[in-house]
Amino acid sequence: MARFTNEQEIDTVQPQEQRPFREDTWRTVQQMTDAGAYAIGLPNDLQVTRHSSRAAGTVLVPFCKAVERLQAIHHAANEVSDPPTVIACTHARDTHYLASKEDRRDQRYLSDDRLAEGPYVYCGGIEGAIQRGLEYARYADVICYYSSRLNLDEAEQFATAIRSSFPHKRLGLGFPWEKKGWHTEHPNHGKLLRRMGYEYRFVMHRGSILFSSSPQPSSWVFFDDATEAEHHLNDALASLLTPLEQRRQMESLHLSA
Repeated sequence: MARFTNEQEIDTVQPQEQRPFREDTWRTVQQMTDAGAYAIGLPNDLQVTRHSSRAAGTVLVPFCKAVERLQAIHHAANEVSDPPTVIACTHARDTHYLASKEDRRDQRYLSDDRLAEGPYVYCGGIEGAIQRGLEYARYADVICYYSSRLNLDEAEQFATAIRSSFPHKRLGLGFPWEKKGWHTEHPNHGKLLRRMGYEYRFVMHRGSILFSSSPQPSSWVFFDDATEAEHHLNDALASLLTPLEQRRQMESLHLSA
């Protein structure tokens, strides 16, 4: 894993117009990535993330390991003097694979199939997303689920389940950049989602989290339960996305605020 341990390393990712960053800012970034965060949003709309993509066939982390990682992020966030907003997103709605069947809570969604000594075939769907979302809500400020297609009935089902147990929990909805138009296919979709409680909508693009709707917290840490995130955190270099780069990517995706 890339570590920000000296001034030289910080300079390699720090844009000229934003210098200097305080050392404790980068210490916070390191604590969050060590805990298992996929991306960290810093003040002034800067973002530290890992180069990756969200391809079809993402493998889900076992329930117990996902919760353990989120607990570590929650603890690390609470150690910061100005705690960031913790955003937890589950891929259980879309994924068809689970890395391990060690947690009995996952076993109800498994078929009898396995990919040649590889991941298990997982069929959680929106129920699996709700199951994980309810547990994640104990440690995160915002609960999201990730889907490659918009289904308003499922969105309402997820929101109702989370809000029934956590009435004031903020909600979010994530989607891949390849499906950038699905949330605008009908003019009332955005309004309906907001009415359900979805304050946050975002797109994952080239390893970055781009918020397609307001509000965006000034500082935040993003967790998801895909094994791919763990691999990239361990193997890839960090990148820093400036506000200008974010705007350019948003414009290229035709995302409206």
